[in-house]
Amino acid sequence: MNRVTLVLAGLGLVLAAVEVEAEPVQWRIEDGGNGHWYEPVKAGPEGISWSAAAAAATDVGGYLATITSLAENEFAFELVSNDLDYWFNSDNGFSIGPWLGGYQASGAREPSGDWRWVTHPDESFTTFTNWLPGQPNDSGLLNQQSLHFIGRGGDNPSSSWNDLNGITPEHPIRGYIVETIPEPSTLTLLTIGAVGLLAGGWWLANSSS
Repeated sequence: MNRVTLVLAGLGLVLAAVEVEAEPVQWRIEDGGNGHWYEPVKAGPEGISWSAAAAAATDVGGYLATITSLAENEFAFELVSNDLDYWFNSDNGFSIGPWLGGYQASGAREPSGDWRWVTHPDESFTTFTNWLPGQPNDSGLLNQQSLHFIGRGGDNPSSSWNDLNGITPEHPIRGYIVETIPEPSTLTLLTIGAVGLLAGGWWLANSSS
């Protein structure tokens, strides 16, 4: 979340800092999407652990974004690509970006075995991956079991993926992306119910003949 200080020129008045959150953006079905909503969240310069980000996503009725296609990956990345507050420049020359909903199962074959999404804990990555070349690598045997965006070079956001330790004081992850599935509207539920009643009536009428 950004802190924006508004200064009224000429009056010398400084209003209190206001926290501004990014608005959720829908990946619309008519645009080739899945109809889900995606919200980038800033965690500030101190960063946030993967588990804390996952819990925060759950608290608002969603989950850390799960990426199953190139199109979805690019859609999610574009939400954070133009704001460097979501990114941290590491000492070894990488742009460390927001958390995603991928993780490696405990006891998995390192470094690439049994990566999965929070929404499908019993299913390994099967349809799509976008690892940065050379990743995942479990660098320094640090038990790197959490997924995030990464770019090669400072101030160089990228939609590539990397594995990282979920608690990273040396590489503070400054944001995460929440994915939310919209609840069916009341009208949709009524329509589904009406269709069900009609179908049931047709079946009863025809089964008795």
